[in-house]
Amino acid sequence: MEVKDISMRIVNKEGLKAICSINFENLLVVHNIRLVEGKEGIFLSFPAKIKKSGDFLDIVHPINKEFREELTKVVKEKYDELNKQ
Repeated sequence: MEVKDISMRIVNKEGLKAICSINFENLLVVHNIRLVEGKEGIFLSFPAKIKKSGDFLDIVHPINKEFREELTKVVKEKYDELNKQ
């Protein structure tokens, strides 16, 4: 699925780099995707809800590693572009 647009709010607080919305092929938009800097590098944290047990349940997420890596790459590029300004 092709990314058509990424809107992003730079945060840069306590590991949270940015919060973004991704438009896929002008058919689907996913809001509240977080770009996070963790111990092992930058990753995307997708929308989730907290269950009564305290565990997180993903609402939306990539199905495979390749798609997750591609999304992370595109979002990181957008972050780098906006963070330079």
